[in-house]
Amino acid sequence: MGVLNLYKTVVIKGNYSTIGYGLGFSHPNRLAYGFVYLLFTYIAFVGKSFNKKDYICITFGLIVCYAITQSRTAILCVVSILLLVTLVKSRFLNKNIKRLVAFLGYVCPPLCVFISIGVPQLMLSSNHNLRILADLIDKLFSGRFKLISRTFKYYDMTLFGGVNSFDILDRIYKYSTVDNGYIRFLYAYGIVGLFVYIVLTLLTVNALSKHGNYLFVSLIIVTSFWGISENVLMSVGFNITVLFWSVLLRRTSTNEKMISTCSLS
Repeated sequence: MGVLNLYKTVVIKGNYSTIGYGLGFSHPNRLAYGFVYLLFTYIAFVGKSFNKKDYICITFGLIVCYAITQSRTAILCVVSILLLVTLVKSRFLNKNIKRLVAFLGYVCPPLCVFISIGVPQLMLSSNHNLRILADLIDKLFSGRFKLISRTFKYYDMTLFGGVNSFDILDRIYKYSTVDNGYIRFLYAYGIVGLFVYIVLTLLTVNALSKHGNYLFVSLIIVTSFWGISENVLMSVGFNITVLFWSVLLRRTSTNEKMISTCSLS
């Protein structure tokens, strides 16, 4: 179709396969990332004034996204954030819900890291029962953790990363895709880089919660879980959490102004 490559791709969905289109992206999933990111950005932009028209717009966008990409993860992410938005805006048990959202905001990022690293490690465990448990969890994520366990076999975790491709896996298994944002981040930027990412995210959640921006916290929660099943954390173009780090810069700027005012007085 002109200069636009459709990237028509057979997408494996567990026990069946379907056709998805990348429309310029190398894989339909990457186009789905863009769709979800735009929908998340729309929700963040609308903010507290989110209404029925916005629900309709988001739903329409999601239908278009699925029709083109066949991404079930996109549906799960968008439905989850719409549910959280509805709960946050609801007057029923509003304070308790906001406390729950804040709590999840603190818990989810480190929990997702733990799951991303822990489940593949269990698959490599010598304990038979632990491997069975890990295999059951792996099936829920379409075999993603098995791919990570292979990565752990051939690539060491380092303090500062530097691994951006998995050629060894490609040579041995003829497949080197690692669909997990935390693991890709870990190998690219190391243990230190991932630790800094989590700390900045938690500080952001703290700042947003204090200002009552629970909708933004909800977006961070969903993005955190999204990172378990897709490589969406390394690019600002897919990871909306990084945009929310700006609240930390504003806090720093405010503190500097206060210090400057005090020194002048």
